[in-house]
Amino acid sequence: MKTVNLKEGMPLVRQALMQMDRELAVARAEGCGLVKLIHGYGSTGAGGEIRIAVQNRLREMSERGEIRGFIFGENWTKIGRAGVEDCERPAGTETGQGFGER
Repeated sequence: MKTVNLKEGMPLVRQALMQMDRELAVARAEGCGLVKLIHGYGSTGAGGEIRIAVQNRLREMSERGEIRGFIFGENWTKIGRAGVEDCERPAGTETGQGFGER
């Protein structure tokens, strides 16, 4: 699993999205099946503009088939270790009713 900190340096939303796009492309080229994106919670602690923009972009990318799927941080613990292992498998090798199947 590759971890990318999008909030480091307090970037603007567009800068964070550009970094996310670059990092996802690198992860794909490296054959990495799972990327953890850290976006922070904004100054209010309830979710900032980067969080909202990242979640929207991931939804769009999933709908276009550019990514297999995504899990928001608030749901991360619900998938369990088996779900994480399913996420880490190369595309096309998923087993059972796991991540990526809705």
